[in-house]
Amino acid sequence: LSPKDFVFTGRVSEAMHAVVKTVASQREDPMILPKPSISKRPAGDLTWGQDVSVTCSISTQHLGGTFTLQQTSGSFRKSQTSSTNSATFNIPQVTFSNEGSYQCQYQTRVSSRDFNSPQSDSIRLSVTGIVPVSVSDKSFKSRLQIPTE
Repeated sequence: LSPKDFVFTGRVSEAMHAVVKTVASQREDPMILPKPSISKRPAGDLTWGQDVSVTCSISTQHLGGTFTLQQTSGSFRKSQTSSTNSATFNIPQVTFSNEGSYQCQYQTRVSSRDFNSPQSDSIRLSVTGIVPVSVSDKSFKSRLQIPTE
């Protein structure tokens, strides 16, 4: 704050009180982080066994935080600290258990306080393909019925 920020007519004590109150309220206001963006490569449906990378990014000057990628209705959850404004999460050899919606969130610490961004929009991972099955599996062989002519 500088003297140019205030136009005041009145007693000096009232002006001083206004400055102190303004500075105090700025310290108490929570820092608002924007919603991160989320994208994946390759785009579109994934083939069973294919690698995918999900990138989370945020527009903020408060770098050095942690990105968390989470499957919204599943057990997948990974966190990654980043010194930049983005983090890439690699998911190798996707299976049907990787199918679903994913969101990311950013957390950072400023002046000994933790701040969390809102959740990003969701992206969906859709996996297509045939699941390879080992024919040497005895339980599979016992259930396998080959039609005869």
